[in-house]
Amino acid sequence: MREAYALYGYNEAMKAGEKHDEAVRQAASHVRENLPGIPCSGTEVRRILARWRPRNSPFGWVVSKPDPEDKALTLGLPGIKPLLLVAWGRYPTYSRHNAAATIVRTG
Repeated sequence: MREAYALYGYNEAMKAGEKHDEAVRQAASHVRENLPGIPCSGTEVRRILARWRPRNSPFGWVVSKPDPEDKALTLGLPGIKPLLLVAWGRYPTYSRHNAAATIVRTG
C-alpha cells in the first residue's frame, strides 16, 4: 500500500506542475497522511520510483483513483470499493512548465 500511495502522490504532484524534488516530498507526505503509522521519507519515495518506474523504460506501474461512476470495475473484494487502481502501462507525460516557448514561423 505504501508504494501505491507514493506513486499516486508523485503522479498527482507532477500533474499539478511541481518539479521532481517537490513531487517526491509531496508523495512522502501523501503516504504519511493516508497510512498513519507507516513511515515514509523522500529517500523511500525515490527507491519506490526506481523500482517501479525505471528511467530506461517507458512502461511501469501507473496508479490512479477509480472513477466512482465506472460500473465496469469488477475486480476486487465483493462489496468493497478499491481506494487505488494499479495497472501496468505507459507512464503519463507531464508538461514542462519551465520549457521555452516554441516559435512557429510561417512563410
